[in-house]
Amino acid sequence: MKKTHQPRYVPSGTTGGTHAKPAGNGHHLSAQPPQGGTGKNRRQRAKQTKPGTRRTARIAAVTLAALLLVVALGGYLVWRHMVGKINVINPSDETLPSEFNVPTESLVNPIPTEKGIINILLLGVDTLNEDSFEERSDSMMILTIDEINGKIKLTSLQRDMLVYIPGRSEPNKINAANSLGGPLLAMRVVNETFRLSIENYAVINMNGMEKMIDLAGGVMVDVQPKELPYLNEIALGMNRTYPNTPPTTALESSGLQKLNGRQAVAYSRIRKLDSDYKRMARQRTVLQALFTEFLKTEMNTQINLISEGLGLITTNISKTRITEIGLKVIPLMSGEIDQLQIPIAGYFTEYSGSSWVNLCDYNGMIPLLQEFIFGKTYPFDPVKVIPGAPNSGTVLPAVTPKTTTTAQTPTTGKTEPAPTETTEPNAATSQETDSTTGATTTESKQTTTIPTETAAPTPETTTTAAVSGT
Repeated sequence: MKKTHQPRYVPSGTTGGTHAKPAGNGHHLSAQPPQGGTGKNRRQRAKQTKPGTRRTARIAAVTLAALLLVVALGGYLVWRHMVGKINVINPSDETLPSEFNVPTESLVNPIPTEKGIINILLLGVDTLNEDSFEERSDSMMILTIDEINGKIKLTSLQRDMLVYIPGRSEPNKINAANSLGGPLLAMRVVNETFRLSIENYAVINMNGMEKMIDLAGGVMVDVQPKELPYLNEIALGMNRTYPNTPPTTALESSGLQKLNGRQAVAYSRIRKLDSDYKRMARQRTVLQALFTEFLKTEMNTQINLISEGLGLITTNISKTRITEIGLKVIPLMSGEIDQLQIPIAGYFTEYSGSSWVNLCDYNGMIPLLQEFIFGKTYPFDPVKVIPGAPNSGTVLPAVTPKTTTTAQTPTTGKTEPAPTETTEPNAATSQETDSTTGATTTESKQTTTIPTETAAPTPETTTTAAVSGT
């Protein structure tokens, strides 16, 4: 219904805002008009200005809508351009090498799945060849997007865990799966080892992290005195390994300082100093420092960093699905990221022959991993036991006993327990070559035995603040 202006009530014998001449009186009494002019003038101004104001408001609304449309379209085009840099593999084009493409075992219990929980296998490799990502995975993580509880979770898988690889009779390090059969084999090994049903992977070329850190202007890291010589040794070794890339200089002192890309990557690779647990902690330190620098940079730099980062990814997730997952992740980034490290303290033996390996009780850890990812446990078919692992009921043949240390699961922001001394025998070994330094190392090979049951203590998890975008 159209709104109309109602006329003001005017007393009889008056016009406008001035009193008329009273009857029978020769005097003229002039009344002062109210402040702001006469009622007639106000009505006239209302008629003159209000339609114009409404037109202005409509124009402003249309302009704002158009501006938002342009921004949205621009954002979409920018996002489409950035997502276009991801190397997407069509799942129908992928096959396992024939030697590993063996039938899967028959299971009694179904593999757990929950609507609203997405699991993606993340593989970090270190290669200069952008067309090849079938290297030993430098890092392995399970990314869980839990829409049910509004959480993002990360499960770090230590690369030195011995596992069974389809088509092989003896255990091998879990990080060998990617180099032997690519991401499909790595995904199958993780699924069969932990009774999961991961269908998607993302391979990240960690060599590109160096460029990303340089784009961000470096990262602040507190280098400890004992870490300094190891950092410099690795960084200068990278100069020799990658002669066609810009070299770096050695750090002159320890302490909180800004590291360039190569120095930061070298820091994250330090392992001989202590353990692979500490190495994973250093990786998280560098990533957190990069996120911190990312939030400080201008929008153009942020877009360049995101674009550079997406260009390092190879995945079997379609671009449409990537966008869908991105929309699910963004609202969760204001919360916290829950983290779990596998193996869990009490369920592995750190075994030192000529190389470090972890002998793990996977049947003991599966319920704990289920609880972390799904929030509850499920019945599962026991997996094949690794000889020498806790609760395996077997002891490895003693060759030459060697005293080693068992690293405890580190926690963010907490004092870590002192490592405990243990004595383990050496193992039979086979050779492998380090992809970064070219040095030859060795790898333990074991035989299998009958599994035994074990009780599961509560795992130690950590929670870190998520990084919100700007």
